[in-house]
Amino acid sequence: MAKWVAFLSILIGPYLVLRLPGVPQALGRAVAVAILLFGAPVAIIWFGLKSQMIRPGAKLYDPQFDSVRPRIELVIRILVLAFGVFFFFVLTIPLGEDLFLLAVGQKPLQVMKTVKYKRYGNRGPSVSIGLSDEGEEYKLYYPTKSLRNGDTYEFVVLPRSRTVLDYRAPTK
Repeated sequence: MAKWVAFLSILIGPYLVLRLPGVPQALGRAVAVAILLFGAPVAIIWFGLKSQMIRPGAKLYDPQFDSVRPRIELVIRILVLAFGVFFFFVLTIPLGEDLFLLAVGQKPLQVMKTVKYKRYGNRGPSVSIGLSDEGEEYKLYYPTKSLRNGDTYEFVVLPRSRTVLDYRAPTK
């Protein structure tokens, strides 16, 4: 039960915190994304090292597979660990660099762009966003405000990880 509470609080908690009045979106989202992207590789590697890959009751746990089960478990474990390392290098390190530069005084980018598209995936609480005049996607974690295709917004963005910290319609 405690595992489910912790899991749900990590996925749903940031949405609740970001909706509280007085919480700056950029700061709240930066903290939530840092917890997610620094915690995920640790959890993946922990799972890869400590978990039983083939559990009792599975087809591969039958006695006829006793000779090949250790090799299959090793391959699964290697794949899980490789995914954790990939996740770390592709998502965690760029965010870490951005957060370090913020800590030493660099400001995040503030750009005004039009949203070309949004892609909701099954990769966690994030939305991939294509912006006008850009060939690369940006990531918006824990979206709390509506974002419409074709509308122009002011974005606060971390440059290396291309993480959106805040967005709002331009004031007129």
